Amino acid sequence: MTAPLRTDHHEATRLLIMTVLWQQLSPRDLEVTNDSARHKGHREAQRQPDKGHFIVSIEWSAGSGNSRLQQHRIVYAALEGLMHRIHALSINIVKPS
Repeated sequence: MTAPLRTDHHEATRLLIMTVLWQQLSPRDLEVTNDSARHKGHREAQRQPDKGHFIVSIEWSAGSGNSRLQQHRIVYAALEGLMHRIHALSINIVKPS
């Protein structure tokens, strides 16, 4: 039996991700996309329906002096308290214009 997709739960997680990143990183621009529906039939999505897939696109000048790996680590550290709700996280760092 396939577990139902928790769209309300994933939307709440998306909003929490946005809130945490705005508060902790003060980005110039931030977009968080809930990509969970594309993974609905995957085994892990069925096994752990409360964990979602998200895409973060962030433009923040404070991260520009760091390597790409360091920038990703900073984002993951900011979201540490939400990782129990995240199965997959794609991070796109946008250079400040």
